[in-house]
Amino acid sequence: MQRNRLYRAGVLEAEDFDPADISERIGEPDVVVWLDLESPDERELALLAEEFSLNALAVEDAAHEHQRPKVDHYSDHIFMSLYGVHLDVDTGELHTS
Repeated sequence: MQRNRLYRAGVLEAEDFDPADISERIGEPDVVVWLDLESPDERELALLAEEFSLNALAVEDAAHEHQRPKVDHYSDHIFMSLYGVHLDVDTGELHTS
């Protein structure tokens, strides 16, 4: 699952647009693109690496399960690798994805 948003000068301008358009949009002044992926496949990761010009090691980390959540700071972007967490209130079990 994927969701994305584009903010210009802090105001939401677009959401859920084609991720192939990201590279055209991020070069514009005062633009921030937020992209949220859940269980991306290799094709989605390759597209994002190209669109964002991501570091190959960061993409490799994102492709492998059981990586520690982390934040990597690069000169022109921040790369966060996180887990989603869900509490099953009936069983008390905590599920991550």
